[in-house]
Amino acid sequence: MIGVGPPRRSAVAKARAASKAAHDPDGEGSHERGGRAEYGVEDADAVAGRAAHYISPRHLQKLFEAEGSTVTDWIRRRRLDHCRRELLDPRNAGEPISRITARWGLLDSSHFSRLFRANGMSPREFRSEGVVSA
Repeated sequence: MIGVGPPRRSAVAKARAASKAAHDPDGEGSHERGGRAEYGVEDADAVAGRAAHYISPRHLQKLFEAEGSTVTDWIRRRRLDHCRRELLDPRNAGEPISRITARWGLLDSSHFSRLFRANGMSPREFRSEGVVSA
């Protein structure tokens, strides 16, 4: 019978939810899990999402293409968002920017700075002004 049961989420939404659960099983937003995932090794978001739904890397790419994006862009945006949050967190005020970015898999400071400046200011300016940007 058609139309019976809960509405289905898109495969991309499922992959994103699985990735979030894999990175944040306690739901508290902590990145301190002692494993390699917090460092972005092997693009942990993509690996966790694929594994949870038994899909190939190419199929995952096609799902994102259908939404006008790529897996890589999505991972990069998530990493930058995490870095932004940590740059604004007063508990990290004395921590070097490079250490914060390394936690999220952005090991090259120059590359991170170029990605970050696409939003109009440097990471150091962002941190010192405490600006919340999208």
